[in-house]
Amino acid sequence: MNVSADLYNLIHSLSRNEKRYISLSILQNSKNEYFRLFKMLEKQKHFNEKALHTLMQKEKSSKKLPVLKAYLKEYILKKLNSFYYKSSVEITLQQSLMETDILLKKQFFVQGKKKLIKIKRLADKNEEFEILLQCIKREKKILRSIYRPSNENSWNRLLKEEISLTKKIDNFNRYDWLSGKLSNYYNTVGQDIRTKYQKEKIRRILRHPLLKNTKGLLSKAAKLRYHHLRSLCYYFLLEYQNALESNKAFLTLIEPRVFSNEQTVIPYLGALNNRINILLRLKDYSNAAVNIELIRNSIKMTSSGGVISEQMLRRNFIISYAHQLNLLLGSGQYKKALELIPLVEQIIRKYSNGIENEILMPFYYIFSYLHFVWGNYRQTLLNLHKIINKQMDETQVREDVYSYSKLLYVLTYIELYGEEVPENLIKSTYEFLVKRKHLLKAEYVFLRFIRNKFLRPQEPGEVIQELRKLKRQMIQLQDNSYEKSSLKYFDFLAWIESKIHKTSFLEQLKKQ
Repeated sequence: MNVSADLYNLIHSLSRNEKRYISLSILQNSKNEYFRLFKMLEKQKHFNEKALHTLMQKEKSSKKLPVLKAYLKEYILKKLNSFYYKSSVEITLQQSLMETDILLKKQFFVQGKKKLIKIKRLADKNEEFEILLQCIKREKKILRSIYRPSNENSWNRLLKEEISLTKKIDNFNRYDWLSGKLSNYYNTVGQDIRTKYQKEKIRRILRHPLLKNTKGLLSKAAKLRYHHLRSLCYYFLLEYQNALESNKAFLTLIEPRVFSNEQTVIPYLGALNNRINILLRLKDYSNAAVNIELIRNSIKMTSSGGVISEQMLRRNFIISYAHQLNLLLGSGQYKKALELIPLVEQIIRKYSNGIENEILMPFYYIFSYLHFVWGNYRQTLLNLHKIINKQMDETQVREDVYSYSKLLYVLTYIELYGEEVPENLIKSTYEFLVKRKHLLKAEYVFLRFIRNKFLRPQEPGEVIQELRKLKRQMIQLQDNSYEKSSLKYFDFLAWIESKIHKTSFLEQLKKQ
């Protein structure tokens, strides 16, 4: 991505308060050219390099556009540093360390020592272990510069502190490593375990010595990682009550200081999102709704204080609507879900700039599914094209969402064109999904039926007979908890029933 696009995205990620702060700072420094460039990029709804050049030429700028852009980008980052100085503990501590370095460079060791004591107090309170190690490094510098009889005791104290901090950092990093493994699994496969191998992979993480009990936890940060990991592992294993208990332990630890800084708000919002996913799986829709509102209220409280970035707030705000749509779908409120789509589309257009496709793509599947439910097949295809016209690595979409989009695409064509569906579409989709090697048995049986039924002519009576046979197979498979997870994406049984009884998919869903 070029500098212009980077600058455009940076400006459009700013909150209203951030924009006001930066605009005033530019004007106070009489940098009118930079202010004009700032405003031009702010007004653009989509980045347009040519329009930017034309406007700047009309303004008869004294500096070349590349120079203006590079300077403005650095200026904004510098001002954001100042804006978040007091709200971000990490930025505050880093800034204080820089001030300490200046004092030590000027040989003001006493003042530097006093400042380090304050830094260490704040860093210790927030478990900023790396900062504490940097403080020790500077304390050693002071000890080398000033001889005192008590220096030996100070060296011993610093050695003990350093050893203790190193152990805590190593302990946290081990939990962080496990967390990375689990996150990578989620981003690749999605929320559902499909094979014995995948199940055993999660079991191995859960059986790891670090997750057996709380005895080995050396910091609050490690405790949070511990409960987070256990909650996610249980969630993947469909043990939702255990997942909820670990999630509750996590939130209990973090809630007392949640709105103090970015390091607590972001994990808190993440834990609330995880809790909603668990509650939706437990079909506890009333508590899920309460937690969706809790996320939105937390965003309102946080946005006024500038504790975390506008982009992170937007991200969580958008995700809250994914939860709401899933809640309405899960509870059978299909009309309300459909009526919510225009609002959600408006929110995505307004707030999605800079939000990763991994978050946005599942929305298009939900929109597609809802339109399919209501028989709006053209709208279904329009939304599906946003997912399947690209490769999975380009869209950053999870494998589960991408695969079900391919399947829904074929079913939409069947609804529109019946037996006139292109043969290559059914074959290519079948081959793509079978090659995944992670298909559930229910998905495989359903795909095989679609391929056989629509790739060779059959009598109407024979089709109904095959559908009834397919229905019996699917009912047997649904007794398996892992097979049942396929219904989260598409209700195969309702679709089969609609074909047997020649009714709408929506009617059958309401009967389920």
